[in-house]
Amino acid sequence: MKSNRQALAWGMIASSVWGAFAQECTTSGGLWNFTSQASVDLVTHNCTILNGDVTVSPSYSGSLTLNNITNITGEIYYYQNQTVDLTSVDLPDLLYAGAVDIENTPSLTRLSAPKVTEVPDGVMVVIIANSSALVEFEFPELVDTNGVILFANISSVDLTSLESTQFVSMAGTGDGIALDFPSLREVGMLDLVLSFSSFSAPLLETIGTSEGLATGDGILLWSSGDPVDISFPKLTYVAGNIQLSENINSLSVPLLTTAATTTNTSEGGMAIYPAIPFTVDFTSLANASSILLDGNISSALFPVLETVDYIEITSTLPFNCSSYDAVQARAETTAFADKWFCNSTYTNTTSTTTKATKSDAGRPVPVGVGLSGCVVAAMVGLLGLSLW
Repeated sequence: MKSNRQALAWGMIASSVWGAFAQECTTSGGLWNFTSQASVDLVTHNCTILNGDVTVSPSYSGSLTLNNITNITGEIYYYQNQTVDLTSVDLPDLLYAGAVDIENTPSLTRLSAPKVTEVPDGVMVVIIANSSALVEFEFPELVDTNGVILFANISSVDLTSLESTQFVSMAGTGDGIALDFPSLREVGMLDLVLSFSSFSAPLLETIGTSEGLATGDGILLWSSGDPVDISFPKLTYVAGNIQLSENINSLSVPLLTTAATTTNTSEGGMAIYPAIPFTVDFTSLANASSILLDGNISSALFPVLETVDYIEITSTLPFNCSSYDAVQARAETTAFADKWFCNSTYTNTTSTTTKATKSDAGRPVPVGVGLSGCVVAAMVGLLGLSLW
């Protein structure tokens, strides 16, 4: 009997303690509008759950730290036209937020949420107005989110636990960012227009939708840093565009069987524009819509390619177009017909072969990665970069 009373007493104490720590707070109108860190501390001292949205006033200055807060039921945001002198946003205890949207904060150097696992409506950081600050982006435990958009001068990115998302889109400057996505298995769209020193996505299997091309699906990789090798060791399927440009040294996709297959080839395709000597071996690629390789192409092999609506290779390096005779012969009846073009503009080469008369009118040119491609292009323009 005594042990039962003790157990009941401890249960009541535990419940009381949990109630004290899990305090849900609501404000009038559902908006927490903070003017200083002191005003933040008055709230977070007594709350762990904030019902509604969280923002700061344009007069806010310095760092924003939300200690003790584990749940923001709405979004944490700042996207007014007026800039704010917000230097960092730290969410050390946050586990959940509806969305994170930080814009027009040119002094921001860090956005950190080391424990957050779920942000259903996505994470967006857009900092382009007179900003020279380098931003650290830290969401190491984030598993589930609709998407991630970073348009800023980025110094580091930590998305270690991200497994699946509709899109990852990043554009900005920086000094050779290491981009690692060790847990990512599926993404609708991957747009990276940065100076990155390395890239890793060892588990990524699918980019786009298995039903076919959807707006915004595909890959856009543009690197202005040191030459980088791109590898997708488990990638098997891409719906949409594949676009690579600038200082990308090589592409390894040993398991890719289907790329940009769509009924409308003007909206999907593979386009590679390397600024440095580039090699690729499409070891397993059997089906593609359009393939355009233009620039410093050292080697491009398609040993099992069977169906393609259009293929054009124009290299500024010595390039043996005759090596593709076997490919054309194998796929002649089902794919190439009069849509095969290959030539080298290298002045000292003797391997200049044209497989058909080039007709620009029939040439399907990949047009960016859906709507997001337009957004990235706009951001890149504002950041003073050039896609190609």
